[in-house]
Amino acid sequence: MRIFKNLRYIVMAVGVGVLLTSCMQAQQEQSPIQLTPVEVERASVGDIARTYIVAGSIAPIREVAVIPKMVGKVEEVTKNIGSQVEKDEVLFSIETDALYRQIEQIDAQIQQSRASEELANLNLARTQGSSMQQQMMQAEQGVEQAKISYTNAKEDYEKNVILYEAGAISKQMIDGIKTQYELAQIQYKSAKENDDLLKQSIAQESVQTAKVQLSQAQAGTEAMQAQRRVLMQQIEDAKVKAPISGIIADKNIQAGQMASQQLPAFTIVDMDTVVIQTHVTEGVIHQISRGQKALVSVSALGDQAFEGVIDEVSPAITGQSTGYSVKVRIDNAAHKIKPGMFAEVNFIIESKSKAVLVPIDSVMRSNLGRYVYLVEDHRVVRREVKTGIKDRMHYEITSGLEAGEPIIIKGQHFVVDGERVRLVGGERQ
Repeated sequence: MRIFKNLRYIVMAVGVGVLLTSCMQAQQEQSPIQLTPVEVERASVGDIARTYIVAGSIAPIREVAVIPKMVGKVEEVTKNIGSQVEKDEVLFSIETDALYRQIEQIDAQIQQSRASEELANLNLARTQGSSMQQQMMQAEQGVEQAKISYTNAKEDYEKNVILYEAGAISKQMIDGIKTQYELAQIQYKSAKENDDLLKQSIAQESVQTAKVQLSQAQAGTEAMQAQRRVLMQQIEDAKVKAPISGIIADKNIQAGQMASQQLPAFTIVDMDTVVIQTHVTEGVIHQISRGQKALVSVSALGDQAFEGVIDEVSPAITGQSTGYSVKVRIDNAAHKIKPGMFAEVNFIIESKSKAVLVPIDSVMRSNLGRYVYLVEDHRVVRREVKTGIKDRMHYEITSGLEAGEPIIIKGQHFVVDGERVRLVGGERQ
């Protein structure tokens, strides 16, 4: 009895085991195989460039400190921070009442000086006039008369000397004639000397003195006119104008205070164009040049990209610099870029158009080189490729892949060659 009872338990256990095995097999046949999910994207054709990235701070193309040319009490301020100004537009003015009072005094002095000029002109004309000419004519006539008397006395003396030697006249008579001759000679010499002295006196003293007086009067007038021009320029300078067109970035002046030449009253920036001064290494300096384009991204503007142009390239490392100085110019007519913002400059070192491009993360690396995974009929296919230029997002594929072929861009790290996969997201076959 016990044997039959045990046999019954064995049979029941075997039946249960067979039933469980059948159930598990059935369940396995009903459950689908779990495939690795991947996302694919087709290789594209486009432009790509290899860049060299450096950072720098943005500055305006021009920044000018406005310092008044004269000191004085500020009368009116017409502009504030943020105001747009045009070149030669008045920013503020300095009081000029004292300057106008000085001009009135100068004008009165100029009138007096011109009166002195007229008087000096009259004096010169009188000195060079008919009275002086008459004196000179009289002196010349006196010389002529003395000359005639001297000549007659000389001839008379010479004739009587012959008579005296012939004994025709006495010694007393010849001595008297000789005395008259010598007196005529002295008178003639004295007349010539007086004439010369009169001419010299008129030419060198009277006329010259009159000319000096006239020159002094004219010089005085010119000096006062020059002083008046200086005052008028100071009145013009009292209207302090913008030296450039731009925007007021700083202001250090108020109406009623004294204008100073020690502190800029305004600072004006020209933001229509901004620049970035940065540096590059010796490995890059020969690959960039003036006029070459550069891409500039500004972090404060959400890394928005702007096109810039290389404006200056230093040929040498100077001072404490660790690289070659490079200035990049960016058009900024909309004033979106503000001076002081931080920016990254991408210098284009090498570029290529119509290149086969794939996302950077899709390219895998092994000891044998680089490869990508493609999907063909839901199976993974490994493809060896050669790469060229690389930018922030893409690789250029120079061989091993054609444009339009589907490559795995997500899930590529979890698959192997030949594996069946499930396509999700992106493009599905």
